[in-house]
Amino acid sequence: MYNVLDKLKYVILEFQEEFSKRKRERNIVDFNDIEHFALKILLDEEINITVKEKKLIDFISKDKIQIIDKVSNWKEALFISGEPLIEKNEINIEYIHEIIHIAEDFGVHFVLENEVAVPHGEVSKNVNKSCISVLSIKEPVYFSEKKPVTLIFLIGAITATEHIKSIEEIINLTKRKEILEKIHDMDNVDELYEFFKLLDKEINS
Repeated sequence: MYNVLDKLKYVILEFQEEFSKRKRERNIVDFNDIEHFALKILLDEEINITVKEKKLIDFISKDKIQIIDKVSNWKEALFISGEPLIEKNEINIEYIHEIIHIAEDFGVHFVLENEVAVPHGEVSKNVNKSCISVLSIKEPVYFSEKKPVTLIFLIGAITATEHIKSIEEIINLTKRKEILEKIHDMDNVDELYEFFKLLDKEINS
């Protein structure tokens, strides 16, 4: 568990540090910064904050899962990943453009082990409801020269803490190659959804 959280911390902090640096250079302060400063003040005052942890399965539904053969490039993969969330008005299409801009400016920090990616943008910006979509791609799409991806969990967040549990589960999943191979071999959305439900019972029982 420590290794999982340590890796998650490294990925998030590396991106956050570089992103904050760029904003400071341009004298930009957004809502996310204000939220972060407010939370820091509360923590410094030793106020107990209770966060309700939502699991990965709490965000997944059949209509947010897609299985496709291939895409022409990584940008198309992101737009396809976002389609079910846009249709439900959980994110705006600008959210996908934001992720693309972040990836182009700061790199594809969201590509993890074993061809899994967790693309995301800023907290609350262009997000109407915290959400996750799943896209399984039979033929790997390359986000960079050495980063192929066949499974995408696109994440939208209203708060900075709501996805802690679900991201932890995704990172654990990246270490289970046999499970990822089973997911990759599935051709039916209903079957894949039921598989995620079984994984949830195994992980959280």
